[in-house]
Amino acid sequence: MLRPIHILYLAALAIAVLLIGASIGPGNAAENEKCAPHSDVVAFLKERHAEQQQNIGVTNGGAVVEVYVSEAGSWTSIVSALDGEHTCIIAAGVGWKYREFPVAEAPKVGS
Repeated sequence: MLRPIHILYLAALAIAVLLIGASIGPGNAAENEKCAPHSDVVAFLKERHAEQQQNIGVTNGGAVVEVYVSEAGSWTSIVSALDGEHTCIIAAGVGWKYREFPVAEAPKVGS
């Protein structure tokens, strides 16, 4: 069950998506305004844009942010509630470049 703070967070995110979508233009706005269950959004990205998950992280607020990328360089960023029932496209574009960062070693306990 979604907590009230998560509902407010997703509502704010949906409003942001609408504003971003409106500023992008009519062709892309319809795609960017869509929110659906996570499995439906992932299937849409795979079938329509040949995009697969490249990155994933959890926000301080507990939402899951993912970036899906195609071999052609198109990309889509989505945000999801932990329940998987509420996922929204928050940004999309072209020209994605993957950059590998070194992972820092964890400090040793007792050192």
